Amino acid sequence: MIWKNTIFRLLCIALLFCGVLSLPAGDMQEILAKKQLVVAMMSQDLPPFIMAGQGGELKGYDVEIAKGVADKLGVTLKIDRSAKTFNELVDKVESGSADMALSKLSRTLARSSRVIFSQPYLVLHKSLIVNRLDLARRRKNIPVEDYVKRLDGTVGVLGSSSYAEYAKEMFPNAKIREYKSWNKIANDVLAGKLLCGFRDDLEVKRSMRAIPSAS
Repeated sequence: MIWKNTIFRLLCIALLFCGVLSLPAGDMQEILAKKQLVVAMMSQDLPPFIMAGQGGELKGYDVEIAKGVADKLGVTLKIDRSAKTFNELVDKVESGSADMALSKLSRTLARSSRVIFSQPYLVLHKSLIVNRLDLARRRKNIPVEDYVKRLDGTVGVLGSSSYAEYAKEMFPNAKIREYKSWNKIANDVLAGKLLCGFRDDLEVKRSMRAIPSAS
């Protein structure tokens, strides 16, 4: 992690927020001068990180971390939820329209060339949700672990996400189909329209809980 301001750096390390920071000249001075910290977060709810409670009040881990940073700096907090994709969060930080972004942002080479990432407060693992019947038909007698390495079916991923990039690298023989909704991916896997969906293990487990009969 690299910050120009040592105090801000130590503060961010102590809070262990998972996000990105823009570092224009005099970044800290600008935040303190305008007396406001602008934090970009995703437009859709991502429980338990950010979600709208009753009455529209925002809550979640990312919201609490953002409030903690703003309180320590003695400035007001503005949460910008206009980003519809994770790449848009990076765009906002790079352009300076947000001071930092808080979300389940994966660190990729393309993103790291544009913004600076903090240390993550949570590490998630890549995971697949698979249509068992289609998998059994395709792999025949090949062990599952060996077949996954040379996956040749259709893999659903969220468009403009790091998993769209990961899928192309990890599954060169597969057809990658980008979606706008993870729920649509899970439903298409269940319906046999996709061999598998590719995302982090938190979302895969959430899908399994939402559709227990599919297990």
